[in-house]
Amino acid sequence: MADNRNRRDQSGSKTNRTPAADKIAEQRRRRNSLESLDGPRLNSSGRNTAPRLSQSRNQDTRRSQSQKKNTGSKNKNRSIQPIQTLPNVYSKQKAPQKPLFGRLPKGSPVTGGRFLAGFIVVILVCCALFSLTNKNAVEVFVDGASIGVVIDKSYNADNIEEICRQKLVSSLGTNVEVTSTIETKKVHASKNDENVGTGDYIIKTTTDSLSYNVEACTIIINGTEMAVVASNEVAQTVVDRILSEHSLSYIDDISSVIEGPLIDGLEYGSKYIDGTEIMSTDQAYEVLSGTKSQQLTYTVQSGDSFGKIASIYGLTVSELSASNPSITDTTRISVGDELTINATVPIIDIKVVTQTIDRSSGTAVIVKTTYINGVETDSSSIDSSVASGDVEETTESEEEAAEE
Repeated sequence: MADNRNRRDQSGSKTNRTPAADKIAEQRRRRNSLESLDGPRLNSSGRNTAPRLSQSRNQDTRRSQSQKKNTGSKNKNRSIQPIQTLPNVYSKQKAPQKPLFGRLPKGSPVTGGRFLAGFIVVILVCCALFSLTNKNAVEVFVDGASIGVVIDKSYNADNIEEICRQKLVSSLGTNVEVTSTIETKKVHASKNDENVGTGDYIIKTTTDSLSYNVEACTIIINGTEMAVVASNEVAQTVVDRILSEHSLSYIDDISSVIEGPLIDGLEYGSKYIDGTEIMSTDQAYEVLSGTKSQQLTYTVQSGDSFGKIASIYGLTVSELSASNPSITDTTRISVGDELTINATVPIIDIKVVTQTIDRSSGTAVIVKTTYINGVETDSSSIDSSVASGDVEETTESEEEAAEE
């Protein structure tokens, strides 16, 4: 204790200051230095709330004197109790950090900014949902390829196909079967999108992109399809051209023809095919007027000769003889003999039927004869029981019937 009383300061003079007084002086010095750095502390009215330096010094002096009295002879053997450190009222307190998330004080500018940001986010989400759910347009696909978008929800695959089909029928003049697959998908679009077009534009583009078959007429001979042309009218034109070139020189009396000439086994059909497979009139004529090799059996009739039979089929006598090696003498053939003929015959069979009256037996007999490609293939008697006295009357009536 004596050492504490007789302590000297830096200048060398003695001092009676205790360690507690030194701590108080150190605290005062620190407060003064902080005040000089932070500036005066002001309240809401602008007044300085920091204690004046003179007041704080007086308080420190009085506190030091009272401590000295307490350190008298009574307390010489007692330890000095240190004074508790006063709170540093001059230290600059940090403002509490704003929570990153959570509720902020009402009226805070940060609260207003967050509200605006949240409002904008909500608006953007609503717009996105509206775009996804409000499908105001239709996108058209042909065979999986996108054709375009039309802002009209009334369009669908069925009515688009029907509209396009009607346009094709109008332009081609025949029925059309669409073979392409048309699909539609509802989407959201605006008029400024690149692939958005008007309804007429989408229909035209779709029509140009379609694959289709057209209805055509088939020419069928004896159950075999021979040619395909655009229509029945074209088919009839081809048939008329072939028949007009058929000669009836093998018939003695043209007026006896009651049926034909006509193409035997001719039928017309229809089917849908690719337009490139349709034949022109000339192409169909070349097919139907062609020839084929065929082996026939001919029965010799009264008045026939080897040369006559050969000329009927466009053969020479030597060609006909080569097909019938069993006949050694071509000048001696009998009625009922059968000859083998390897002939080139037309692809189509032109049929002609005649009706004549035979009076050679003294009785009027109506004979009906069928010719195929100029060759007699069938002959039959219609009536052979008419009395000789009635020949004139029967002949006239039958001739009238034949003319009809």
